[in-house]
Amino acid sequence: MSKLNALERTFRSWSEQLASGNSLRIKNVRLAGIERLEISREVQGVTRYLRFTPVEDPPGAWEFEVLLGEFGNTDTSLDFDGRRGGDQQYVEDLALRWLFERCSWNDIGS
Repeated sequence: MSKLNALERTFRSWSEQLASGNSLRIKNVRLAGIERLEISREVQGVTRYLRFTPVEDPPGAWEFEVLLGEFGNTDTSLDFDGRRGGDQQYVEDLALRWLFERCSWNDIGS
């Protein structure tokens, strides 16, 4: 099983546990010939997302590069994109904190 398939299974399990009003959107995306997994969740009109890209020959402990962001804020200066990276457990924890606990970028840390 690929790294992305394992992540997708975890996120689909989370999605099944959510109430329909706060559902997790999960989709596979191919960009620049590379398969990626994107998950997003909207809460009170603001959408937060993460896009996971498997890292070939990972430097250090990175298995995934993660693009995460937020958009739809009434104050558009709060909309942004950022990057993180890490192993599978790290990116699962990142998704949990970013999408469900609604932690800020600064609270997530590096």
